[in-house]
Amino acid sequence: MPAITKDFFVDKIGNRFPSEAIDFVYDLFSNGHFSLKVSPPRVSKKGDFRYHVQGQKIPLITVNADLCRYEFLLVFIHEVAHYNVFIKYKIQDVRSHGAEWKGEYLLLLQQLLGNCTLPDDIRQAFVKHGQNVKSSSAMDQHLEDVFQKYRTQHKDTTSLSKLKVGDKFILRHELFVVNEFLRTRAICTNMRTKRRFYVQGCTAVIQIETM
Repeated sequence: MPAITKDFFVDKIGNRFPSEAIDFVYDLFSNGHFSLKVSPPRVSKKGDFRYHVQGQKIPLITVNADLCRYEFLLVFIHEVAHYNVFIKYKIQDVRSHGAEWKGEYLLLLQQLLGNCTLPDDIRQAFVKHGQNVKSSSAMDQHLEDVFQKYRTQHKDTTSLSKLKVGDKFILRHELFVVNEFLRTRAICTNMRTKRRFYVQGCTAVIQIETM
């Protein structure tokens, strides 16, 4: 897998993360050996780490597209901790959120807090979260309350007309793929129902990226 430059990383997926943490995030990505994919929203989880994916040679981290930037950052760190555990211990030898994972997660969280200037409410929430780590940030009510303020500012959308044929995007909580562009509209297929729709090119959508 060719090395991905920081400029390419920032251009492709940088807007998912808070700008003050992008150097830290890129270092984790470039020093690892995994793919990073922005996933359609999932009710059951915010992110995922899979060490074996059919048709893919390296592990895969996925993070939901509908998270605010600081939530996306924390979930990414959560999944990188799983990756680090896999590299050190192999996945079959440890519990999913056991002592090994918790140690890796807390180390990454401490490194983040030590290297990035985060908003006071986020920093305090992350510090408190680190004192009693849950297997999912969704189980940390204080953290969820802080994230909620930033979710209302979530504007990681782009115009459909800026996408290319074959690109995937989220619209009204459904996943679509672009089949063809017309003069002012695009023909798109709903990936769940397989039905085709004409969508205005100016429609705001959330693009799904893979790194």
